[in-house]
Amino acid sequence: MLRKINYALVLIALTASASYAQSKSMYVGDVELRLGMSRDSVMKLLNTGYKLTATGVDGFAVGQYDQKRKRFNLMGAIVFENNKLDEITRAIDTSDWPDDQGFAVARVISDALSGSIPLTDSDGAKRADARIVISSHDAIAGSRHGNTRDINIFVNGRKISIMTWDGTDGRRVDVQETIRTKPWREQ
Repeated sequence: MLRKINYALVLIALTASASYAQSKSMYVGDVELRLGMSRDSVMKLLNTGYKLTATGVDGFAVGQYDQKRKRFNLMGAIVFENNKLDEITRAIDTSDWPDDQGFAVARVISDALSGSIPLTDSDGAKRADARIVISSHDAIAGSRHGNTRDINIFVNGRKISIMTWDGTDGRRVDVQETIRTKPWREQ
């Protein structure tokens, strides 16, 4: 029963994201950001209550300190181009998904989609409003070994990413949503 509830929650999240696809704004934490905002405006909004960490010349990770867990949580990321907000990503908190069920849901979605979605119609034309890219690969990082499964759903200008890690150091699932001013390149 709980697994069915988790499936429903994931589908609701994906449906809600698709219904807001035409929107050019997104919340990162409790701050609403709009594509095209000036760099100064965005920085003023995020400087109170958030920690910004540069991820390149024009990119920043947005974090917030969690008093309960005594650590910084990633809330999202922003990217500027020509001093205008060009890309917004918000992290979806999966930390309270019990007993690895978030991982199980993401893995089932990955396995189901991977084998059931034709890349093209019989005449070779793509006719979908949404594009789904699924990848799986083994990874080794020092003493950590594991497998990652990534599901990237591109729908109406948004990218919804579901990433799972199944490794020697445990299992985890990360979910995020991104909007940007430029179209997504084929991936």
